[in-house]
Amino acid sequence: MSRINWHRVFGLTLIDFFLDSEYEVILEKELTAKKQFLDIAIIKRKEGKAITELPEGLEELAAHNLITYKSMQESLNTWAIDELIGHYVNYRKQESQSLHHLIPVEKIKLFAICTRYPKSLEQSGLKLEQQQNAVFNLTYGSHQIKVLVLSKMPKAQRNAIWQLFSGTGEGFVYGGQNYNWHSRQDKAILNQLYEFYKQKGAVMPYTMDDFVRDYVSENLHVLSADEVLKHYSPDEVLKQYSSDEVLKHYSPDEVLKQYSPETIKAFLEKLEKKG
Repeated sequence: MSRINWHRVFGLTLIDFFLDSEYEVILEKELTAKKQFLDIAIIKRKEGKAITELPEGLEELAAHNLITYKSMQESLNTWAIDELIGHYVNYRKQESQSLHHLIPVEKIKLFAICTRYPKSLEQSGLKLEQQQNAVFNLTYGSHQIKVLVLSKMPKAQRNAIWQLFSGTGEGFVYGGQNYNWHSRQDKAILNQLYEFYKQKGAVMPYTMDDFVRDYVSENLHVLSADEVLKHYSPDEVLKQYSSDEVLKHYSPDEVLKQYSPETIKAFLEKLEKKG
């Protein structure tokens, strides 16, 4: 089974969701001299369109939103939460004007987004307080962390982006059919996800041929006519048109220049016999 870079694909999909909005999404933000990367940061910008409806769990974004993400192949455990808190401390120091003028606590929110329910957190004695269907609040020391469990997200238009990462073929199909991509180029992400779910044995009513056909159709405009036509032989192109449609683009003189008198004579004789 080919490996999929879940963190990058998840982050790229969030970049697409927030494209041109008032928030900027940054992947693998470096926070220390020794490279330590925060999975995702969603930061409010001065410019950009307001988003009318956010996915479940992201309704009340702050100016700075720090996210740790765990795919179906990873566990959201106490170590992952410790890392998130460490990133929070580094981020607050790095992005503030100075250590004497730190970003206010209320302007930073912490999120832990995972595919599977984090049983290991409960087994460690931590309590997850359910706020919505698949949204939980975790108190960790002085920090409040919002935990989103994607496999439990209800199927709804606003959650289509979450369904792509739900860990089920059914959820992926729902997300693929209902998430409205802002960037057509980013839709290629579906290719990686499709192959992963298919290898897991998920039933896919939306086939790869469907995906390729839709993707090419949506992006054909970026190619020039010459770039498109070079993939086809002259015969394949001409089959799409009747002789009348082809000939009407040329004058009689231009047509006659293409044939010798003998060829024209033989053609006319053939017509006479048919007549």
